[in-house]
Amino acid sequence: PWELKSGYADIADTPEKQEKKRNDIFRINNCENILLSGVTFQNAPKFHVHPFNSRNLIIDGITVRCPWNAQNGDAIDLSDCHQALVVNCIVDAGDDGICMKSSDFKKNALVNGCEDILIQDNTVYHAHGGFVIGSEDVCGMNRIVVRDCTFSGTDIGLRFKSGVGRGGKTGDIYISGIIMTDILSAAISFQCDYADRPAGFKESDIVTPKKMEKIPEFTDIHISDVICRGATTAIAASGLQGQNCVHDITVTDCTFVYTKTATEIDSTTADVKLTNVKLIKDEKRQ
Repeated sequence: PWELKSGYADIADTPEKQEKKRNDIFRINNCENILLSGVTFQNAPKFHVHPFNSRNLIIDGITVRCPWNAQNGDAIDLSDCHQALVVNCIVDAGDDGICMKSSDFKKNALVNGCEDILIQDNTVYHAHGGFVIGSEDVCGMNRIVVRDCTFSGTDIGLRFKSGVGRGGKTGDIYISGIIMTDILSAAISFQCDYADRPAGFKESDIVTPKKMEKIPEFTDIHISDVICRGATTAIAASGLQGQNCVHDITVTDCTFVYTKTATEIDSTTADVKLTNVKLIKDEKRQ
């Protein structure tokens, strides 16, 4: 990171150039038949475990940890991967916990998009999101199951984020048996106007896309049997005006204890159906 308060000198003359010098700890490209088991990845300069355009992956019983404020300190990122298991892992990271990403289509890649993935029996402590899709999902996300995981102290529990120019279709997602405690913001969040904030970023850098292309679409996502003991907001969801970005989302048989707002669902841009969902306000922790 640029201009560290710890006193370490910068090694480039701009934050953008210095940003490009940071590397992932474990990064593979166009590989298959990979097993990571029982090892610890700690204090990466950037992402920790980052396979992309690969298939037949098993990530079983690894630990990933770094300080809560590590810049882009993602723990486990699957970028354009097929046939993957992420099970029995422990994460305590400075950015996204277990995250699915998909960038632009690559003609000669082994696979594109994220498909046929099981995420089960994992524990995520600090992270920007416990389970995350995005912000890039250009080639799509399909047939992903997330179950029997625990998120304790994450900023957001289940986080779906993307934006125009980096979006694709995410569907056929099933999430169940999630236990959450002490979630800083929303237990469940859908966001379609996400903007990346790299090194040297200023709010004035955000510009309205000239073309409405690569528009995010979150659909056919089914969330059930979630218990959240403590979140600022239970469910937040918003799409984009004039676009069908968030639809056919179901939340069933869940209980959320929240401190400020039960739901922040923009009904004009997001279609989220709640069935047998208990929303309980914690009056003592407002």
